Amino acid sequence: MDYYVKLAYDAIKYYLENKTYLRDFDEKFKKNSNGIRVEVKINGGLKGISGSIFPTRKNLGLDIIHEAVNAGFFDFKFNPITKENLKDLEIKVFEFFDVEKLRFIEDFKDYDGIMLTFMEENYYVYRKDFDSDIEMLEKALEISNVDSWDNFSIDKFRMKIHK
Repeated sequence: MDYYVKLAYDAIKYYLENKTYLRDFDEKFKKNSNGIRVEVKINGGLKGISGSIFPTRKNLGLDIIHEAVNAGFFDFKFNPITKENLKDLEIKVFEFFDVEKLRFIEDFKDYDGIMLTFMEENYYVYRKDFDSDIEMLEKALEISNVDSWDNFSIDKFRMKIHK
């Protein structure tokens, strides 16, 4: 198990048992600060997603812990994690870095994806899922329901997926 995923799992398990956030974690997580997004599934079904392409806490460890707990317990569209289904969790931790505003699609270059922000909602699209940068941008515009006169922003990013 990847050590990012292990920290997310440990945070969820600790919260389930203690109803508070894990405080002790490896020093290697305290040296960096990148954007983190945690996806939690139970038996293949989505449980929750939480996070941002931007760092939101003091260090990487705190971001992983808080986003894992948010995805696991505070996404009320899904049933909660219990002691019985804890063993069935599937966790992915998306680590984002080199985040920049995207002004023109021609400037996308070798980044891994974009996040379109519109009306305080974020829409993530990953380059690997498309044959061209234009197709990726068109999909982001489609899923966000943005028109040319709307006020929105697009950030490009590199990422690593921890499984």
